[in-house]
Amino acid sequence: MRPFQVALIAGFSVIAVLALVIFSTYKGGGDAEENLLAGGITIWGTLPDAAFTETIYGVTKTDTRFQAVTYVRKDAATIDRELLEAIADGTPPDLLVISNETLYSFMPRLYAIPYTSFPQRTFKDTYIDGAEVFMRSDGVYGIPFAVDPLVLYWNRDLFATANLTLPPTTYEDLLRTYVDRLRVAKGTDIAQAAIAFGEHVNIAAAKQLFALFAIQAGSDMVREENGQYRVTFADQETTSQTIPGVAAAQFFTDFANPQSVYYTWNRTLPDDVSLFSASRLAMRIGFASDYAALRARNPNLNFDVAPIPQNASANVKRGYGTYYAFAVPRNAKNAAGSLFVAQTLAAAGAIEQMTSLLGMAPAHRSVLATLPADPVESVRYSAAIIARTWLDPKPAETNVVVREMFESIIAGRAQAGSAVTNAMQRIRNLF
Repeated sequence: MRPFQVALIAGFSVIAVLALVIFSTYKGGGDAEENLLAGGITIWGTLPDAAFTETIYGVTKTDTRFQAVTYVRKDAATIDRELLEAIADGTPPDLLVISNETLYSFMPRLYAIPYTSFPQRTFKDTYIDGAEVFMRSDGVYGIPFAVDPLVLYWNRDLFATANLTLPPTTYEDLLRTYVDRLRVAKGTDIAQAAIAFGEHVNIAAAKQLFALFAIQAGSDMVREENGQYRVTFADQETTSQTIPGVAAAQFFTDFANPQSVYYTWNRTLPDDVSLFSASRLAMRIGFASDYAALRARNPNLNFDVAPIPQNASANVKRGYGTYYAFAVPRNAKNAAGSLFVAQTLAAAGAIEQMTSLLGMAPAHRSVLATLPADPVESVRYSAAIIARTWLDPKPAETNVVVREMFESIIAGRAQAGSAVTNAMQRIRNLF
């Protein structure tokens, strides 16, 4: 028996449970296994289509029914409207690719798998901790398949020039040693930046960095309580007596403060991706999926990836990632087939290929248990295991909130405490 067949059989128990309950709910039961996908399964998503097309093709070699499965890439700016129109026309897709950033807006139009059918214990044992963002009080809203974790990109040539051999593993090391030795500046004129922290306008993952630092300081960002959502990053931690959001905002913006000894960034610099590609930025924290684009942008750039730093006093490691899942629209005509496809593509045997092509990592515990030999993929896998996330109600609007929070602190219009409290209240109003 081929390894791919073994993997499918290993994951079949979960597939069978999910498909059975939805099949009985929507189809009234019956012997329809052979024709489960006969009507075709269409998946909508905003991620690159090559990864899905190639993975689906691979599955057809062991299950010819997957010849009826297709992936259609949609524009992130229009997919919500297109879904509403498709539902109104009675032609919704069979599956949607959602993320922790689109889950909240899509939830009213998604089927929630009840915990009587997909027990919480089964979900927790199957998927890594961060994937629990798709577990809501009334059920599971998505079958997790991928996580795009934040990783540390570092320029090996700039490090060697500064007589540094490895990237920092703690923020304390970053502040104590790396900033001063990697920064090249005259007054406020920065010729070479040590790390891309400080501003929102020219740092691609600024909002995610705020979430990362708050999570590393002990926050869960957003918590569901009695069917309501509470934004928690401005709450004081009982163990450390710190306010994670305040600590995160103060730490981040300090790198853009000319009066700080850690000053290494300002808004006049090019964006962090461009500066890193031009070999004028020693380190940046970005998504794992950035790797291929960075390599293509400057094939001669001598850079590597590493785990993101941690707090030296931390008892546990924490990271951040964007999580992706397959979700079934409420009006899907073949929910049983949809769930079967989702669970198969998200399981061991298929997900390794898909996530590798996406430049991400699987969300499946059993797959992450063995690190790949590839040095870049091994960092992705390790970063995924510790990656947490949050339910972002409206990504574009929360991005504005975080930007204005940072800018008010940097400009001196507000102290970190009041700026973070204001941001918390504004994000709370988005739920």
